[in-house]
Amino acid sequence: MPSLIEFPTIVQQAVEQCGAVFANEPARRHFADYRTGLLVAAKKNVTGINAAFAQTTDPSCLNTWLTQGDWDVRALNRQRLAWPQRDPATRYAPSGIIPIDNTLVDHAGKLSEDVGYFWDHAEQRHKIAHDYLLVNYVCPSGKHYALEFRRFRKREDCAAIRAAGPRPRRRNSGGRPSRRTPSCVVS
Repeated sequence: MPSLIEFPTIVQQAVEQCGAVFANEPARRHFADYRTGLLVAAKKNVTGINAAFAQTTDPSCLNTWLTQGDWDVRALNRQRLAWPQRDPATRYAPSGIIPIDNTLVDHAGKLSEDVGYFWDHAEQRHKIAHDYLLVNYVCPSGKHYALEFRRFRKREDCAAIRAAGPRPRRRNSGGRPSRRTPSCVVS
């Protein structure tokens, strides 16, 4: 695959719309790298995203920014959802539809976090998978975008998490606790 030398237009627009969430230019660059990688990288992990670019830094930089960086996920999501409201074709409307989709994403092994055996009603069998709840908005124009998603955990996994007590919060580079903490949504 050819290496990227500049960000796609949609990513440049996302940085313009959401860039204020990030404290500095390097953080905005990581955001653009990550968004671009999710669109074009063959493998959607930190190493695969990093490999998609002609000029890159060490993959640990992007990984540290994702897991410990000083940026607010909720503020970023608010900015992301405010963006479509500027266009009449994607603005919320009384005739818009909010479908809710419970999706199982197959996995070959049990080593992934929160993977489990789930009943797939479409295939009429149990499978090893992640269980996701996706909430979308479908505009009267036919355009659509994600509003929210959650990964479910099995009830017994949540009980074990609660019994273990609060985990020590990781510190980001600024010495403050990281804001990205997993929620416990039970299936």
